[in-house]
This record gives sequence, C-alpha cells and structure tokens, in this order.
Amino acid sequence: AEYLLQMEMLTTVNTVNKITEQSPLMLAAQYGHTTCIQKLLQKGADAQLKDTQGKTALIYAALKGHTKIVTLLLEHMRSTLSEKEFRETLNTVTPGKHKSALIYAVGEGHEAATQKLLDYTPDITQKDMDGDSLLHIALYSKNKSAITRTLPLYSSRIRAPQMTFAFAS
Repeated sequence: AEYLLQMEMLTTVNTVNKITEQSPLMLAAQYGHTTCIQKLLQKGADAQLKDTQGKTALIYAALKGHTKIVTLLLEHMRSTLSEKEFRETLNTVTPGKHKSALIYAVGEGHEAATQKLLDYTPDITQKDMDGDSLLHIALYSKNKSAITRTLPLYSSRIRAPQMTFAFAS
C-alpha cells in the first residue's frame, strides 16, 4: 500500500477487500506500518470503517500492540470527528466476541497501547461475550498497567459487605 501511495496508484484509500471488507488502513494498522498509516490518513482514509468481523483500524492496532499507530489513529479521530463519533469509534465492539480496542489491548497484555487508550477515557463498563469486565480481563492477563489504572475507576462501584460481629460474653 505504501508503494501504491507513493506512485499515486491507489485511487481510493477506502477501497475494501470484497471478502473481508478490510481497508488499506486496517491492513496497515494490523501489520504495524506507521508511515503508511500517516499517508493513508493524509489522503482521507476513513478510520471508522469496519470489516466483516466488525473490527476497525484502531481495534487491529490495539490487538497487535502497535502503540504508535493507536496514538496516530486516536489523534486523527479526535481532530476530525465530532465528540459523539469519536466516542462511538473509540468504544466500537466487535459483534459476537463483543470486544473493543481497549479490551483487546488489555487481554493481549499490550501495556503501552492500554495506557494510550485509557488516556482517552473509553467506556470501562463494557463486557466481553463471556461477561468479563475490563478489570477481569486485566487480572486474567496480568496487565499491570490496566489493573493500576482501572481499579480506582471501579472502586466507587465496589461495596464491602455489611458485617456484624457477635462477641461471646
């Protein structure tokens, strides 16, 4: 894709594969091609496109732990989308697995990508298809960054059980 961009041979940056519906931006995000991502975004690539699995370029970058690409996509979306569109794209979940970019990054143990996504205050109340919360997934994957950053966010929701003690006289 980078070569095609340089040679002005890629006529539309939002062309998708007929079977997978993946765009050049998704493929570049999946395989960590930062320079290509920059060029595609400059040419007007749509970061909100979803493939047949419901994944966006942001989800692919987070899943693979490509923090620079996660950052580029977040900054691009923040500057080009309305707040509502930005939040929807940030919190997009895949059908079936019901996983967002943040849940993928946490589950795969990509701490730097997790940190970057958490900087943009995504919806931490999401649950995956198994009903596991972000905190569950962080604990399963031993993602220290996610545990440290999300535990305080959950603390207001955690209530200690009321206990009464009876002492023998």
